[in-house]
Amino acid sequence: MSDEKVLTKKIAQQFLADEDSVDLSEFTAIKDDAAEVLATMDYLGGPRKDGPDLNGLLSLSSNAASHLARLNETLFLGECSDISCKAIQLLSDHKYDLYLGVKSLSDVSANHLSTKPGFLCLEDLDSLSASAAKLLAKHPHLYADIDRWPNDAADAFAVSATMLTMEIAERFLADEDSVDLTAFKGIEEQAAKRLARYLGGLHLDGLMTISDLSAEYLGNAFFGTSLSFGQVEHVSDAALASLSKFEGDLSFGSLAALSDVAAESLSRRRGALDVSGLTSLTGEVAEHLANHRGDLRLDGLEILSDAAADSLSRHEGFLSLDALKNLSEAAAISISKCRWGLDVQVSSISANSGLKVAEELLKHPSLATQPIDGSRFTILLQARATEVDELWELRDLNIADAYSEFFYDDEVYGNEWQRCFNFLKTAGRRTVWEISSDTLWVSDTETSRYIFYFLGSPAEVENRILSGIDCLSDEAAQLLSQYEGDLQLNRITEISNVAAACLSQHAFLLSLGSVRSLSDEAAVSLSKHEGPLFLTVDNLPESAAAILRKHPSFADED
Repeated sequence: MSDEKVLTKKIAQQFLADEDSVDLSEFTAIKDDAAEVLATMDYLGGPRKDGPDLNGLLSLSSNAASHLARLNETLFLGECSDISCKAIQLLSDHKYDLYLGVKSLSDVSANHLSTKPGFLCLEDLDSLSASAAKLLAKHPHLYADIDRWPNDAADAFAVSATMLTMEIAERFLADEDSVDLTAFKGIEEQAAKRLARYLGGLHLDGLMTISDLSAEYLGNAFFGTSLSFGQVEHVSDAALASLSKFEGDLSFGSLAALSDVAAESLSRRRGALDVSGLTSLTGEVAEHLANHRGDLRLDGLEILSDAAADSLSRHEGFLSLDALKNLSEAAAISISKCRWGLDVQVSSISANSGLKVAEELLKHPSLATQPIDGSRFTILLQARATEVDELWELRDLNIADAYSEFFYDDEVYGNEWQRCFNFLKTAGRRTVWEISSDTLWVSDTETSRYIFYFLGSPAEVENRILSGIDCLSDEAAQLLSQYEGDLQLNRITEISNVAAACLSQHAFLLSLGSVRSLSDEAAVSLSKHEGPLFLTVDNLPESAAAILRKHPSFADED
C-alpha cells in the first residue's frame, strides 16, 4: 500500500535514543523486529502511565503482538482493527492498560480479552455476538460504547455485567477492595457458595432476587459478621429459613412482605435483624418477631396496631420504629414498657397522634434520656414529662440549641414560655439547676410571669435567674411567695400593693434593692415579712421608708 508508513527497527532504536526525535503515531504498520525493540523500553522509576503512541497502526502481526505484550507501559492501538485472533490472545497477556481499535470480535477473542489484566478500551467495537458480550461482561475494567452494539449483545452484556459470578467472587476474596458487591443485581449460586467463606460483612444491597440455594449457602456463612440485601423485595419462606441460620447481623431493606412461617423462622435467630422494608405488620408476625433475641429494626412501619405493639413490648433487645407516625394511646403505653432500648421519632408521632400519645412514649427511659434537638425538646415541654430522675439526664443535652429555638424566636415566644416552665416545674430541682447555668434573662411582664412556673417545688435556683427580672406581676409574686429559698429581685423598681402583700408571706431572705416606687400600703405589707429584708430605704418615698424602718432588718440604721 502506497500510503503505508512502516515503523522499522532503525526508527524504533532512534525513538529509544531520543523520544522527541520520532512521532510514532504517524506510522500505520510496524515490523516485528521494531516491536521487539520497543518492548525493551524501561524507564527509571518503573512503568509510566503513557507508553509509546502506536494509535496510527492499522494492523498488527502475531509476532509483533507477542513482543508488545511484554511492554511494561500502557499500549495504545486505538486504530488497529486488522488483527488476528492469535494476536488478540497474545495481547491478552499484557499486564497494563490496553486501547484496541477492533470493530468486530469473535467469541474466542472475547474470551481471551475477558481475562486481560488492567483497563481495556474497545471504544470502536460494534459487531459481536450475545455470547461474546457475556464474556466481555466478566472484565472488571472494560470501557465500550454499548449503544453501538447489536441489541441482543447489549442486552446480554447488561444482564451479565450485573451478575456476581464465581470469578468475581474469587477476585473479591483475593482483594475485597477490587470489587463493589453492591453493584451486582444477581448472584450465581456457586458465587454465593464461595462468598460464604468470607470473614466479614457481605453487602449484597444491589441484588434484586436470591434463589433458595444461594440463600442456603449464605445462611451457612458461619464466619460472617453481617449480611445485607438492600433491594430484594421478595424472598421465599425456604430462603428465609436458610438465612435465619446466619449468626451475624441480617438486614432486608426492601422486603415487602413476611409470612407467619418466615417470621417464625427469623424469630429463632439471635443476631440483629433489620426488616425495615416492611410497611405493615400483622399481629401474628409481630408475635413471632417479638420472640427474636437481638436488635430489631422495623423502620418502614408508619402505623402499628395495638396487638402488634403489645407483642413487640415483650421483645428482648433494642427496638427501632423510626418511621412510626400513627399510634394509639394504648399502643404507646405498650411500647413504652419495652425493657430494652427504644427508638421512635416522638415529634412525628406527636404531630399525627397527639400529645397524650407522646407523653406515654416519653415514659420510656431511652426517650427521656437520649440526646435530643430542639424539636424533641419541644415535645418534652408539651408532654410535661414526669420522671424527675430520668430528666436529670437533660443536663447532658444541647440546652443552648433548645433555648435558641424557644426563647428567642419571635414566632413562638409567648406560648412556648408557658409550656417551657410548666415542664420545668414538673422536671424538678436538679434539671432546673442545670438549665439555669446557662442564662435565663427576662425583661418584660409576660415572660417574667411565666418564669416562676417551675417554683412549685423547692429548688436551689441560682440568683441570676431572678435578678434578671425587672418587673413583677401579681401572679408571679404569689408564686414566688411559696418559694423556700432566698429571693433576690434586685432589678425590680416598683411593686404593686398586691405583689407586696404576697411577698410578705415569703419566709426567707427577700432582696428588692432597686425598688424606688412603693406605696404606704405596700410598705406595711413588706414590713411584716418574717425573713431578712433588704431595700435601699433612702431611695423610697419618706412615708414608705419610715414604715419599713420598723422591720428588724433595719434596726441597726436607727
